[in-house]
Amino acid sequence: LEFLLKQADFKIHKSSYYNMFLLPMIILKRLTDKVASDNHSDVYKLSPLVNIFMSKIMRTESKILKSLNLPFGLSIITLAQK
Repeated sequence: LEFLLKQADFKIHKSSYYNMFLLPMIILKRLTDKVASDNHSDVYKLSPLVNIFMSKIMRTESKILKSLNLPFGLSIITLAQK
């Protein structure tokens, strides 16, 4: 992503991975779904407690991202300017 942005004459201000703390849970979920292979949708309503837990994790990552770049994660977040 950074390479493509630089080639298009963008100045990169910040680039990092995101969802680092949720990645192990997501990998485990995807592996168990693959083993079960029942072809059901993975979109469903979560418990409010799970939502609160995940929201707190994401807020924590957002605070960390203000000063550090995360070494791995599920997503890439990049701030660039033309």
